[in-house]
Amino acid sequence: MPSSKLPRYVWRRKDRKGRWNYYFRYQGTFQRLPDDPDSAEFHIRYGQLKANIEREPTAGAVTVRAGTLAALIRDFKESPEFAKLGEKSKVYYRFQLDRLSSLGPFAAKDIGRAQILKLRDKISARGYRTADQFIQVASRLFTFGIDREVVFKNPAAGVKKLNDEESYLPWSDDEAKKFEESKPPQWMMTAYMLGRWTTQRRGDILKMTRDQYDGAAISILQGKTKKAKDADVLVIACHSELKKYLDALSIEVGLLVPGPKGQWDESAFSKQFRAHLDGIGLQHLNFHGLRHKTATELAESDATDAEIMAVTGHSTTAMVRKYTRRARQKKLAASAMAKLERPAGTPREHESETQPEKSETQRSEKDA
Repeated sequence: MPSSKLPRYVWRRKDRKGRWNYYFRYQGTFQRLPDDPDSAEFHIRYGQLKANIEREPTAGAVTVRAGTLAALIRDFKESPEFAKLGEKSKVYYRFQLDRLSSLGPFAAKDIGRAQILKLRDKISARGYRTADQFIQVASRLFTFGIDREVVFKNPAAGVKKLNDEESYLPWSDDEAKKFEESKPPQWMMTAYMLGRWTTQRRGDILKMTRDQYDGAAISILQGKTKKAKDADVLVIACHSELKKYLDALSIEVGLLVPGPKGQWDESAFSKQFRAHLDGIGLQHLNFHGLRHKTATELAESDATDAEIMAVTGHSTTAMVRKYTRRARQKKLAASAMAKLERPAGTPREHESETQPEKSETQRSEKDA
C-alpha cells in the first residue's frame, strides 16, 4: 500500500529482510501497528491510538466553534449513543467521521445534500459499499444533531445506495457441491460448513470454539451484539449434515477454524477463501453468500419471519422479508407455469362450482 494512501499518523518502513513494518507516529514517538493495513486488527489498534491523542490537550490547538460540523462530530463521539457501540464499530465510525473533516469548520446547519454527495462520490472510487457505509454514518450523525436541535434537516437521509443489494449472491446447490468436491483444506471446509448450516457471519465463525458445540446445538454471541446477555446468545440446533461433520472433526478443544497463528485475521481469511473460489471457477460468489443461501432455503421451507430471525440473529424483519419475498416469488411463478402446462380444454379446478347455475328458462329452452 503506497504511503500516500495510509491513514494519518501512519508511517511504514522496511526491515532488514525487506518487509514493510507499520508504525503510528505522533510527536516523534513510534508505536508498532499490525502488519496488514487492511486488517480489522490494524484499524482497531489505529483507532485506539488516534483516540488517545484526540483526548490529549494540545498546545495551541484551534478551539472548535459551537455549531460547526466539527463540534457536532465531537459531541457525537462523546455521547451515550456512541459509547454504546461495540469497540470495532467505534473504530469504523471514527474512520468514516474523519471523512467529514474537510467540512468541519462550516456550520452544521448549512451542510447541504450536494456537499455530502460530493464526498460520497469521491469515496466511491474505493468501492460502492464503502461509499454507502459513509452515508449510513453521516446520516446517523445528522439524526443525532436533529435530536439536539443543532441542525434541522438530515442531508444524508434517503440517499439511494450505490451498492447492488444482490452483490451477495446465494450459493446454488450445484455451486455448494462443487466447492465441497474441490477438497479445500480442513479449516476452510469447517468454516464453509458452519457458514452453510448456521447462517452466521464470517467474524463470528472465526471465533467459534469447540465448547460452543454441545453435540446437538451451537451457542453463539454475535459480534454485533453490544452486551453479553444470556438473552442475546443464539442457540442454533445443528442440521444433521453439520452434526455429522463436527462429530468427526479431530479438533477437541480450541478454535473450530484455527488460523496459521491462532485466530484468523478476517482479511487474511477472506483472501485465502477468495483465492480458492477463484481457482475453482466460483469468482461470482463469496463467503457471505452462504448466509443468504440458507436463509433463503429457510424461507422456501415456509419458515416464519420469527423462525428465520431466531437462526440468523436479525433484530428486524427488513432483511428477512427479502428472503421470504424471494421464496414467495419462486413458488408463485412455479404455480403459474404449472397452470400454463395444463392441456388445452382441461377444466380449471372447481370450475363447475364457480359456474352460475342456469335459470329455469335456460333449462327449458335447452330441453326444447
